Amino acid sequence: MNNDILNIDSCRSFLNYLQFEKRYSAHTLTSYKTDIGQFLAYLKEIYELDDLERVSHIHIRSWMIHLVGEGVSPKSITRKLSALRSIFKFFKRMGMLSSNPMSKVNPPRLGKKLPDTLRKSHIEKLFDTIGIDDPFDFRNRLIIELFYLTGIRRSELIQIRDGDIDWSNQQVKVLGKGNKERIIPLSAGILNKIGQWQKMKT
Repeated sequence: MNNDILNIDSCRSFLNYLQFEKRYSAHTLTSYKTDIGQFLAYLKEIYELDDLERVSHIHIRSWMIHLVGEGVSPKSITRKLSALRSIFKFFKRMGMLSSNPMSKVNPPRLGKKLPDTLRKSHIEKLFDTIGIDDPFDFRNRLIIELFYLTGIRRSELIQIRDGDIDWSNQQVKVLGKGNKERIIPLSAGILNKIGQWQKMKT
């Protein structure tokens, strides 16, 4: 990155504002300098623009496409856009811009991280640590089996009443998200253990 780019008066004023008024950390300031510097370098190379006051949303979207092509992650692109959003907001507040070009730019969607899954061997080891002779141990093991084998949610499980279990059709009725009822199938083995637990607790 060419650090001379950041010597533009408007950029220098913004960075001073972050440092002395907002009191951003040195790490955050470095990130802002890097991201804004990269954008300015792109503007100069592709559009022969040397300041941010002449930027439109088209230039920003073009840079986003460039970053995607370079393999930059959506999370990093979102961070870079956050830096641009801040500096354009500053420019508008200082009267340097009539409108913020970022208002027409949407950040890339961040993919949701999938939850880690338990391996069968992990579950078996967990079961080995729980006995079945004590009623409470039996109940705890049954709860874990229900979680693992049916995918039932905790909020659904704690609301189950004896009348919700359909023994003949091997299923249980639960109240899911949005107070919507759903039917969860149960194996004969699980139903047998539920029956054993009901006898234990009476």
